[in-house]
Amino acid sequence: MHYTYPHKCPSLKAHLTVCQSSVSFGLDAGTQRVLLVVGLPELDTALSYISQQAPHATLAGIVIFPQCINPESAAALADSIHRPPAPIIPLSAIAESPEADILVYFMQREKEFQQPLFGSLLFHVLQHRKDIFMYPERRSDASCTRQDADFFSKHAAALEWVYSNLYDQESKASFAGTIKAMITGNIGYIQLAPFRHYRHPATWPQPGDIVIDGGIASRLYEVAHFADAVGPFGKVYGFEPNQENFVMAAAELTKSPWSDVVELIPQGLFSKQQSMPLFLKQGSSCLREFSTADTAPCQVTDLDSFVEERDLSRVDVLKLDIEGAEVSCLCGATRTLRRWKPRLMISGYHNSNKDLVAVPEKILQIEPSYKLGFATSYPFMAEMVFYAW
Repeated sequence: MHYTYPHKCPSLKAHLTVCQSSVSFGLDAGTQRVLLVVGLPELDTALSYISQQAPHATLAGIVIFPQCINPESAAALADSIHRPPAPIIPLSAIAESPEADILVYFMQREKEFQQPLFGSLLFHVLQHRKDIFMYPERRSDASCTRQDADFFSKHAAALEWVYSNLYDQESKASFAGTIKAMITGNIGYIQLAPFRHYRHPATWPQPGDIVIDGGIASRLYEVAHFADAVGPFGKVYGFEPNQENFVMAAAELTKSPWSDVVELIPQGLFSKQQSMPLFLKQGSSCLREFSTADTAPCQVTDLDSFVEERDLSRVDVLKLDIEGAEVSCLCGATRTLRRWKPRLMISGYHNSNKDLVAVPEKILQIEPSYKLGFATSYPFMAEMVFYAW
């Protein structure tokens, strides 16, 4: 799940053969120290299973679910374990937990096994180079939500093209791990970036920069971080076509210290200026070609027109996470990209993973001199980002 470089691979196909997963489905008999994550009703079963599979293992720590047990209960639980004493630790402290060979994830009840829980666990653990073992009967819970066993074979030429155009080995490893996770259904192959989401050092805003954020949702989120980065002499323009989201974000902005730096635009970014149907569902939204009962009209503009209407002196950074409209927006930003070559952060996981090819293809079609990177900072089959500089 962390970056690994077995060697420089001549092709994506070759790289896929050497990818390694941080999620396994068998416990090695030689395991010495185990960090156990377990549902409270399954504790005895889990301890028995570990004893049988790794008889010489000791417990480095235990994370209990649900986490609502009180300290007295936790102490009593620790005393009842027929092993050397093991600390009861919260999920949030896993990253700083005692050294262990492997983390065992052992919960059998359906309601305990939800992707957000497992994802949170991976986020805390795997960036710190601990492997995870999944209780064998629960193999499906380490599966990708977008598994497609034939994805590489169906799109081999296009995916090889993307791989060959990635600038560095980190990006190639991340891209190969993502494809391997997709075709195997095991998210343990995903290579987590050594930086937070959007924080690629080659594209992060600098003091005085002009930044375009193509989709802000209902909270400022990245807009706030961009504003901190550009400082009082920079500018951040945030676009949001969902009026309900826009109102909430605008209200937050008025109470924030960034009101002089950030300007919110109640429009979406697309390939041209027009009115379009916007699909609305529980705070999220995406542009549609046709109106339905679940859509509302919204105004969109192209970035080139916006830049010219505002007479911007330049654009330094462009970030797009706009629910599948990224390529259309890039089409409407051709002059901006060719004139100023802004640093790019473009989501590449929409449109049934077709954007894994379409986004880098469009970037390099517009401006071939871009250096192209790829990374994901979350252990999900989503939030993959192409970076370009």
